[in-house]
Amino acid sequence: KADRAYEDFETTPLHGTFLLDAAGNIRWHDISFRPLRELTWLLGESKRLLALPAPAPGASVSTR
Repeated sequence: KADRAYEDFETTPLHGTFLLDAAGNIRWHDISFRPLRELTWLLGESKRLLALPAPAPGASVSTR
């Protein structure tokens, strides 16, 4: 629930995929009723996002 991977109306957990950088910042997340299955895309996007400068404190996170 703390990471918003929960559907309050349906009272059910959701699938959550999170990309954290070395400092523990969430660089990207995907929360859905279905698990993320595009692993080739996820690997490429993770490499791209981690190569970018760290976001400013309080900046919004990328979502799919």
